[in-house]
Amino acid sequence: MPLPKAFVIFFALLACGVITYVVAHNNLYPIAIVNLRFITAHTMEKDFRAANRYFYNVLLTYGQKTDPNVLEQETSQKEIRRAALEKLIIDILIYKEAQHRIGNTLNTLTDEMIRKNIDLATISQAAEKLYGLTIEEFKSEILDSEARREILQNTMSTQKEDYNAWLKNAKRQAKVIILLPGFKWDGEKVVAH
Repeated sequence: MPLPKAFVIFFALLACGVITYVVAHNNLYPIAIVNLRFITAHTMEKDFRAANRYFYNVLLTYGQKTDPNVLEQETSQKEIRRAALEKLIIDILIYKEAQHRIGNTLNTLTDEMIRKNIDLATISQAAEKLYGLTIEEFKSEILDSEARREILQNTMSTQKEDYNAWLKNAKRQAKVIILLPGFKWDGEKVVAH
């Protein structure tokens, strides 16, 4: 094998190794595919941690007879993961439909809705304490998806369409592949098995 060809092969293998390490180390590998859109392990873990922290804080505050350590049980952890994954799947379906109906102005409308209804500076500390998220993460993980859902619901309402019927149908028609062990898509929701 000529020397230049050997160098090319060596560096190609080296690059593949580095890329694989970076993807695995940063949890950038897909755990689910929804209509050809990926949900990465990184995104799932961030949503899981935020939900877990939220429930822990709620139990500390309002769960007078419930020990917050119940959330550390394997069944609780699995249910929170299941719910977080299902939320991410639904967020993708809503985003795709809202983008289809609204077009390129969706992100502008989303930002405008949040800016009109929520003072981000005021809730910054609460987002950190309650969810463990920075205000930027809170906006992108929670507020943006909620605003898009409201925008889609309002759009459908003005067109005399039923949002819940649409969502049920969209879930049935979605092509969802879950790569995360212990979970599957049953055509309407994520199921832990």
